Amino acid sequence: MTQYIPIFLILVLLVLSIPVSAQDTPYDALLDEAEAEALTPLDDYLQQAATSNSQLQAQYQAVVAQSHQRAQVGALPDPEVSLAFFANPPNQEGSLPGRFAVSAMQMFPWFGTRTARRAAADHRTRAQEQQFEAAWLDLMRDVQTAYFDYYRAQRTVELTRQQIELLDDLEPIIRTRYETGRASGGQVDLLRIEMEQEELRTELETLRDERAPIKARFNALLDRDPDASIELPEGLPDTDLQLADRTVPPDADALIDIVLDSNPNLDRFAAQDDAFRADAEVAQRESYPRIGLGVEVMGRDFMQMRMMDRMNEGVALMATIQVPLFRAPYRARQQQAHAERRRVQQERQQLARDLRADVEREVQAYQAAMRRVTLHREELLPRAAQALQVLREDYMAGRTPFDEIIRMQRQMLNYALAIVEAQADQHQARVEIETLARSPDRPAPDFTP
Repeated sequence: MTQYIPIFLILVLLVLSIPVSAQDTPYDALLDEAEAEALTPLDDYLQQAATSNSQLQAQYQAVVAQSHQRAQVGALPDPEVSLAFFANPPNQEGSLPGRFAVSAMQMFPWFGTRTARRAAADHRTRAQEQQFEAAWLDLMRDVQTAYFDYYRAQRTVELTRQQIELLDDLEPIIRTRYETGRASGGQVDLLRIEMEQEELRTELETLRDERAPIKARFNALLDRDPDASIELPEGLPDTDLQLADRTVPPDADALIDIVLDSNPNLDRFAAQDDAFRADAEVAQRESYPRIGLGVEVMGRDFMQMRMMDRMNEGVALMATIQVPLFRAPYRARQQQAHAERRRVQQERQQLARDLRADVEREVQAYQAAMRRVTLHREELLPRAAQALQVLREDYMAGRTPFDEIIRMQRQMLNYALAIVEAQADQHQARVEIETLARSPDRPAPDFTP
């Protein structure tokens, strides 16, 4: 049996001397940029969310409800019909129907009042549509943010688990060296690797638990079961910014102009401003007189008609005017509309300032994430792999303690996790920027009114 020990030790030396680029395969996939098609599953999820999210459907029904206001406010008031019956005429002769009189009256608001009402309703419908579009963009952002959060959590679990597997592969080698007496600090090395394994296993359990709420949040946005599986790519591609259906550079000044031109919340405030201006016009026109036109038909023996021999049914044309003498309510409505306009204008100006700040912040986050991806993928992780290879060689020569190998492997794991973190941050910053402006290529909701 002892004759196989030298052979086994030779194999151990060969394993420890394998170049790290061939041995540490868990990190190799992070060194290459993923294809753009890797996000195809996310496109399908966005389409599903756009058609099945309950909150978005509720916003759509609000648009449908508001769109029916135009027909209501633009209609004429209901006509008034009066019926009179002369119950005790002076002479009981004559037919019963002759004692009846019928009149009808239709009121008309001042010229242009109905047009102003319809205009106010149209502007409010447009504001509701912009609010719906903003909710739609927010949903697209929330779905993508949750997706990248889950990708980050899942990849962190996988990389941590693979790191544990690497340590598990090293443990029998260290144990054999300790048992054969070829390593002076073998017992310490064995304890050190066991400590690292336990620490990583504890971290792994925590990371696995953290995935559940992220998964449930993502599935809730798609109106799915909380435990429904989520398809993830192997890696995240480096994508350009798509704003208003065109590719734009990560330049804050250029992005701000696009956002201010196409942000739905800004358009919503503009529509509300137009609606309150129409309200002021409605209040002004309603302060003018209202005209009523009508007709009355009286029977031949209705009251005084009986006194006139040979008299047929009487027909009378009527006109009435409602004079709004009490002006205070109409002035108050106009002042209220003007105050609402000033409020909306101030809110729109504040939103424009906030959007500028948001663009600046997200562009900075996007660029910083890109730099972190480049740094860790092209510089730090490859150099850490080279350093680990040197440490393995020095360890075999007795010049480096095993503790340094453990520390460098943990450093490599941190660099790998930093790549995943930076990629997720880059995509989330991109999503935040793209949410600030409408884009025709996003999945369009298709609801039944």
